[in-house]
Amino acid sequence: MDRFGGPLMLPVDVSVPDDPFVASVDLSALPADASDLPLPKDGRLLFFAWPESDYPSPAGQVIYVPAGTTVTERDGHAWNPRGIEQYRAMFDSYPQSS
Repeated sequence: MDRFGGPLMLPVDVSVPDDPFVASVDLSALPADASDLPLPKDGRLLFFAWPESDYPSPAGQVIYVPAGTTVTERDGHAWNPRGIEQYRAMFDSYPQSS
């Protein structure tokens, strides 16, 4: 993984997803044999996920940002009208692995 959380850099024409931004992967940093998925050779995958959901599995989405795409920093907490403190409290409540 390239980055967990951090600034949300999206192309201008892409809306901020309804789920929290959780990670970014730089595809050019992956070894060629890292996956048998047909992934692009460069660019970034931005992962958005909601770990607590009424669905049987967590909800979320992935956005592919091709290399060289102009991006702007967005409010990565726009999905949460109650603010970042509730988000931090939710993740702080999960058991920590040792």
